[in-house]
Amino acid sequence: MKPLRSKAPPHSILSECFRYTPAAQTDIRKRFALVRREQAEIAKAHAAEQEARERTNVRTINRRGRTA
Repeated sequence: MKPLRSKAPPHSILSECFRYTPAAQTDIRKRFALVRREQAEIAKAHAAEQEARERTNVRTINRRGRTA
């Protein structure tokens, strides 16, 4: 017989890679600080990417159809 495999989504408590951490061993302030830092890094990278895209964006002038 084939071994049973979970069909749970990857971010589910039913997935095989889920590790339970008791509440007494967590520090919610550290976790929120970590999430805020990660989000700030993502936002900074996104802003830099957007700025680079704006600098390299060249628009062409369509002169066809214009009456002189």
